Amino acid sequence: MSSDSDGFQSDTPAYLRFGRRKIPVPRTKLMRTVVGTSIVVVGALPVLPAVAAVPVGLTLLSIDYPHIRRHRRRITVWGGRRIQEWSRQRR
Repeated sequence: MSSDSDGFQSDTPAYLRFGRRKIPVPRTKLMRTVVGTSIVVVGALPVLPAVAAVPVGLTLLSIDYPHIRRHRRRITVWGGRRIQEWSRQRR
């Protein structure tokens, strides 16, 4: 394995984690941007029932873009709080 001067190993696979699943993603920022943008655009088309594609594309874009990452994190925290509140009400 090769490593850069900062200790980052470039041969380690890049992936997104959804629960227990690891989904491989492109290594370069350009490819992640192209793939993420494409997924968002295709998911936003009204003729395709790909509702889950938009969040997946935004999650892929959030790897490289801090403003998207902040929004994704806020939504994640909000959703976690809603789930906790919902589970507390069910008890």
